[in-house]
Amino acid sequence: MPSLSLPYLTTTKTGICGYRRRVPDGIRDAVGKTEIVKSFESSDAKVVKLRHAEFHAGVERMFAQAKTSAGISSDLVFEAAVRSLTARGLPSGDANDKWSAADRSDAVDIVLADAGMRSLDELEEALEVAANGEQAKLRKVSTEIAIVQGTLSRPKPKLTYCLRLLLEDRARGRDTQREDWVRYERERKRIVSELIRKIGDKDITTVSRADARSFLTHLEKDRYSAGSVKKQIAFMKAMFDFGFHEFEHSGVNPWGKLKVVVAEDDDESGVSFDYAEVRTLLSKVAAINDDLQDIIRLLACTGARLGEICGLELGDVDLTANTISLRYNSIRRLKNKKSVRVVPVVDDRALAALGARIRRFEAAGRHAPVFPRYGRRNGSASASAALGKWLTKIKLRDPKAEKPKTTHSLRHTFKDALRELGVHRDLANMLQGHTAGDVASDYGSSELIDAKRDAAQKAWLLIFG
Repeated sequence: MPSLSLPYLTTTKTGICGYRRRVPDGIRDAVGKTEIVKSFESSDAKVVKLRHAEFHAGVERMFAQAKTSAGISSDLVFEAAVRSLTARGLPSGDANDKWSAADRSDAVDIVLADAGMRSLDELEEALEVAANGEQAKLRKVSTEIAIVQGTLSRPKPKLTYCLRLLLEDRARGRDTQREDWVRYERERKRIVSELIRKIGDKDITTVSRADARSFLTHLEKDRYSAGSVKKQIAFMKAMFDFGFHEFEHSGVNPWGKLKVVVAEDDDESGVSFDYAEVRTLLSKVAAINDDLQDIIRLLACTGARLGEICGLELGDVDLTANTISLRYNSIRRLKNKKSVRVVPVVDDRALAALGARIRRFEAAGRHAPVFPRYGRRNGSASASAALGKWLTKIKLRDPKAEKPKTTHSLRHTFKDALRELGVHRDLANMLQGHTAGDVASDYGSSELIDAKRDAAQKAWLLIFG
């Protein structure tokens, strides 16, 4: 790839380009991150330029909005001013009718005196010449006076402001130093920051249904799992419910009843193939391309997800140990950290196919995809669509059924076999990448691999035997 001179552009050893930029200290709380990192998942100069232009513009817009409306913004100054006034028994809200005009005038004099000033003119002159540190203190004094006079009301409930109030509310009575809270807070800031990058730091009462749908589409296209998308949309709905109540807004929550599309390879229906149906579909693979033939075989004998198999790199395959390593790589995400695992391949034909592919593509390097047609962005969706049509054609999938069988049903079949064999739940979870409650599931020790292989071989014999 020719050298590109673009701001904050990074390049991996394999030539994949991305974006890396430090978030300025003053707006980190508003942005919710210390660094902006994004892979453009391509080494093609034209593709990289287009993706960089769009992403860089979004980051610039997000930083500009954060500098003016978050972190050091007027809402923080306003809240600090209200707390200060309340502590001194002075008017702290424009709805406080018990204060007369004379009372408010006296309160202004008290605020000025506490700041060491005798008049509003003196405050105005001080603001004009103050340095940054002193100016922040004087802004607070100026805000207090505007509140006391009844000329300044609570700031509009922008996304960053609403998030801060929600987190403060949920942090009450909790140990905010605990890892689970820190993780919760960081993730919620990330979600809102991502929304702000797409639509700006809007007043929540002006966020439209179209904005919400646009963000949903963005999450789905960015290859988050359906479960992750559902959680993020659910949080946005909860935050808006909180904000609408807090600011006494009676509008309709734009995040309500948004439908999250569940891809076939992320199907949660739990529908399984019968063992005989698995044998039937494996006998009819001649009608699909060679990539799909090998993918479907691996799905059947490992119980892995379609996206995990489509995203294999050559370096993920160990033909000495007869295993595949399912990990985060340049091709695809994984559902969660527990999905990172080493899986034994117990079918001889699947192993032979993997060996042939490694010999065929090894010159491209260890990061090259095992399945070139589908080892790319949204490749698993293409594979899912093609396999869905094939399953329908061979009459193993009824599209009109309440819960149609899909390629993901192979995963449920494998799980059924493990259960029928009485394989311990923790070991089954380790094989399939579910939360096992055991740190050993993150690693590939020889003892654990042997236990996995024994369970997988017995399951495969039960299914295919």
